[in-house]
Amino acid sequence: MAAILSSIYPGLGQAYNRQARLVLLFALPITLLTLLGTGLVLSQPRQVLFARLLIPDVLLALLMVNLMILAWRLTAAVQAFLDGRHPGRVSPPAALGLVLVLGLAAAPQGYLGYLGYGVYQTANAIFYGGPDEGHSGPTTPAETLAPGETMAPTPSPAPSPDWLVGGRINVLLMGIDSRPSRRHALADTLIVVSIDPKGKTVSMVSIPRDMVDVPMGNGDIYGPKINSLIGYADANPKQFPQGGTRALEDALGALLGIQIHYYARVDLIGFINMVDAVGGIDVDVKKPLNGAGYNDFGVRNFSVGVGIHHFDGKEALAYARIRKAAGESDFTRAARQQEVLVALRDAAVKRGLLDLGRLQALLEATREAIRTDFPPEHLPDLAALAAEIDASRTVSAVIKSPLVHSGKAGDPRGSIQVPVYDKILEMARGLFTEPGVPPIPWPSPKPTPVPSPTATPTLP
Repeated sequence: MAAILSSIYPGLGQAYNRQARLVLLFALPITLLTLLGTGLVLSQPRQVLFARLLIPDVLLALLMVNLMILAWRLTAAVQAFLDGRHPGRVSPPAALGLVLVLGLAAAPQGYLGYLGYGVYQTANAIFYGGPDEGHSGPTTPAETLAPGETMAPTPSPAPSPDWLVGGRINVLLMGIDSRPSRRHALADTLIVVSIDPKGKTVSMVSIPRDMVDVPMGNGDIYGPKINSLIGYADANPKQFPQGGTRALEDALGALLGIQIHYYARVDLIGFINMVDAVGGIDVDVKKPLNGAGYNDFGVRNFSVGVGIHHFDGKEALAYARIRKAAGESDFTRAARQQEVLVALRDAAVKRGLLDLGRLQALLEATREAIRTDFPPEHLPDLAALAAEIDASRTVSAVIKSPLVHSGKAGDPRGSIQVPVYDKILEMARGLFTEPGVPPIPWPSPKPTPVPSPTATPTLP
């Protein structure tokens, strides 16, 4: 009995054996640690606490603490079992009982440590796995450049943002298509998100993946479609020593007249695996979607009617990607992408996080799908900032006509969008304002005309 009690909480078995000094020895450290942990949990908002638990160094420290607590519990159980007041040889049944008690005591913490190590591996891969591992590109340009154009930008050091003291934080969000069938990785989705911590607003702009002739930030121009820059730069490290992701950040930063501080990228195949890992997602479709002509990742002519639908990974990706169907646009696609992300979160909570097999598959898929260079030690700061920003204070824009125009017929680069630089910069200046200044949506809403009062005729 004493061993069972101490395996539950060190010191209880010693109290059962009436060993007061040993009660203090075994119970005091655990009690102090419990009080400290409870205080830390209660002293910060839930989202900040969750963000802190995603920091790899914090996870590693918690794993070590978990291991030490387990060792302390087992030591207390063994000491309580081998009570010095009752010396004598331990019988085989008693020894077997002790082993059983120790095994049952270790199982919950062992399971917790197993899950924690999986989360640690995932967080470590997301933050430190590198942006370009596993991607390879052609050793020659993907497209023909215009005469006189070059693509070797001057290496620029990673910028150090001052957002913690009120400056903007600018992040490039990318959806990367890196299927083995492709010669190089392509950026399927490009969105620049800017958070104003002073004004508590978020500005977003979507960049067309078919945009060409994008400035590189050093006076050079990247002539091919912008979505091919990552693959080309990764394949030519002498020209782009900082890699494709940094090259794309510099190029889009030059296009918009801002510094892009960080990136976050999601691999499309990894996204499919994440959805499949949780057993699919349930989406409440509010508007029918007819993607006739869609043919990607094994899904052809995807269409769905109004109502609740269960999507597997490939169907969820199709629902989130289609933008050329009747009545659809980048704005409606963005709304559908948000629906999919919410559905994925719900499925992970309801199924993936409660099932060990699904949870491990989800962690592995997430580990392969997501990469970012955001400093993990600043996650709590970002979470606290996000909690202060109302969702309604988000201003979005899509770079389209008249900010771009179609290319000339017969252009060897195919269907392209040519930027109008001055108009894009004008839009960006209104969208990415000084901290504290409300951003201006694009296109700017036209004021509602106020009818003039009806004139009252005067009698002669």
